[in-house]
Amino acid sequence: MKITRLAKFILIGFTLALAACGGGGGGSSAPAPAASVTVPLTTAIANGINNASSHNFTVSGWYNTTSSTLSGSGTSTSTAATASVISGISYLKQTDVTTGSANVSSGGTLSLNSTSNLYYNPSTYAAVIEDDTNPYVVYDPYTYPATLTTGNSGQFATGKVYSSSAQTTQTGTVTRSYQVNANDASSIQLVVTSNVYNMSNTLTIQTISISTINTAGVQTLVNSQQYLFSASGSAPYYLVKTF
Repeated sequence: MKITRLAKFILIGFTLALAACGGGGGGSSAPAPAASVTVPLTTAIANGINNASSHNFTVSGWYNTTSSTLSGSGTSTSTAATASVISGISYLKQTDVTTGSANVSSGGTLSLNSTSNLYYNPSTYAAVIEDDTNPYVVYDPYTYPATLTTGNSGQFATGKVYSSSAQTTQTGTVTRSYQVNANDASSIQLVVTSNVYNMSNTLTIQTISISTINTAGVQTLVNSQQYLFSASGSAPYYLVKTF
């Protein structure tokens, strides 16, 4: 699960089990409540980190104004994790590369190209460092729940955002929360919301990542939605990647 950046390890799914129940006299039927499904979260995360992957996506959204729409496509690839050592500490390192572009209906093109190096705890698969050069994110220690069940919600992680790997200038903080929704009889939908705040605790970026996880621990990306907020709190930039 881009979890993405945790989002990438965020394996989202929907669990909807419908059953007919007899109605009084009229013979009508109504959907039964969705069945509760439990999936192995840590298995899904380990699979996503230890195996290489590539996903094509299409782009929609807007830029500066809702009337200036975005359209385009791209590809996100992730390497299989390899052993890495930083300052004497062992990690699993995975590199995410995104390529693509989005056309702006009012004119111009936005590049979607980016590279991120992610470092994980080799025992728990929790994210420790996300190195995008600027920003550079260091996560507070945490562990994932071993399983997720329909209806679960909570917080995955918190962290500090720095301007560089020197970690001398903190520029903000990040939180990652989750909600588990129904999908089908053998999978759940996981929605992960990642919020980035500046040093005044003002929300600047929000990313909502959706994917599915089945009972075998297989994750499938659905989409990610990113809002970039202005100082006034409006969202002049909204980008959706649909996988």
